[in-house]
Amino acid sequence: MKNVVSWRCVLVLALALAGCNGETTAGSDGAPDLGSPDAPRPRDAGDTASPDGLADLQPPDLVRSGELTLLTYNVAGLPYGLSQSDPDKNTPLISPLLNHFELALMQEDFAYTQKLASKANHPYKSTPGAPQGTILNDGLTLFSDYPFNNLVRHKWSQCNGVFDHANDCLAAKGFCVAELELAPGVRVDLYNLHMDAGGALGDYNARAAQVAQLLAELDTRSKGHPVIIGGDTNLQERQDRNVDDIGLLDTLLKQAQLSDACRALSCGDERIDRVLYRGSASVTLEALSWAVDPRFVDQDGNDLSDHKAVAVKISWRTGSQPVDAGAVLDGAPADGAPEGAPAD
Repeated sequence: MKNVVSWRCVLVLALALAGCNGETTAGSDGAPDLGSPDAPRPRDAGDTASPDGLADLQPPDLVRSGELTLLTYNVAGLPYGLSQSDPDKNTPLISPLLNHFELALMQEDFAYTQKLASKANHPYKSTPGAPQGTILNDGLTLFSDYPFNNLVRHKWSQCNGVFDHANDCLAAKGFCVAELELAPGVRVDLYNLHMDAGGALGDYNARAAQVAQLLAELDTRSKGHPVIIGGDTNLQERQDRNVDDIGLLDTLLKQAQLSDACRALSCGDERIDRVLYRGSASVTLEALSWAVDPRFVDQDGNDLSDHKAVAVKISWRTGSQPVDAGAVLDGAPADGAPEGAPAD
């Protein structure tokens, strides 16, 4: 949120949200947050389930593998008049584009949740967590072709700005974490997050506290687990030398033993919307491609949000065989199709 919200705008916002809070249902209390599957999940090539249900009895050292297409996207879903985008018009255009990805992590899904989900065909979905002493919910939504469970939401313990400094404290911003099942017995801890915005020292201090809070969760819930993190980190180069966001990012990567997909592939277009990952003793994760998806525009070529849609392909493999990383995409693969989309 980058707008400066006046007292009058806050009153308008509260009235506007009175009709949209009802969209916030599952997951707001930390309970498992699963959509009811309405279509079978496509199997990975390495998924060897048999009709007699013995898939989970495979030898533990059997190598299985697959690829995951992932999108992280801040959809600028503040109520109309407060968003820097036009979410009332753009959100229905975003919805069907999510189907090009097996996993879509949304941020700022504040006021148009039903429109965002309206044409998304993923069998497993969540809705944003409820406001927690705030006007806005957490804005974090998951769409997945793979089942996930044990979803828990955490509000940041520190934020900066109610009526200034990007107004972060008006929302229950934070992170959610769930257990994503890529194949029988192959699970990854999946995080979706939205960190404090703004370039002031108070914003930096809030982000520093948020990085520490995230590291604590990674060291407890996710200790020894493979991890994928996507979201709007708001970590970038700043002109103010006292605001060392890149130092915060480096601390997060080093202490949690994470890789940044863009950096790993030398993408040359580092953004605040990031995908981070790490493997474990039993599961290897590797970024195969990174791209800004060019399809998230209207008919006139205008962006559907004030953020770009970042698409990453990640390979996974169990057992001890290494994974070969592919080349970074520069906007689209060699055949001209955007990453995550069919060639046609």
